[in-house]
Amino acid sequence: PCQILLVEDNLVNQKIASMMLRKLGYECTIASNGKEALSIIADASENPFTLIFMDMQMPIMDGVTATENIVKLYKDKAPPVIAMTANVLTEDKKKCFDAGMVDHVSKPIKIDELKRVIISNC
Repeated sequence: PCQILLVEDNLVNQKIASMMLRKLGYECTIASNGKEALSIIADASENPFTLIFMDMQMPIMDGVTATENIVKLYKDKAPPVIAMTANVLTEDKKKCFDAGMVDHVSKPIKIDELKRVIISNC
């Protein structure tokens, strides 16, 4: 069983991603920004997340900053963070990996990419 956190500020993208995950047999918890994600992760200590899909650009706290905080706070116990973003330039991907993200799914989201990431990280 994979406990998935989806961090995405756009309601349409939240619905699309959660529907695709449901189609693959997974439910997810949704956070609208990085700050909310950090709070949800802290509250889930008894049933921690096994995978996080993280948008890069969000209000309040962006995905890169949130990932840096997750890695700093949870160190080797941090769940894998996957960038889920329309930013597909090499420098954007480098920024994600430098922050501690382990993979990248580009938008528009494809169900095969979600499946690949889940299989390799859960």
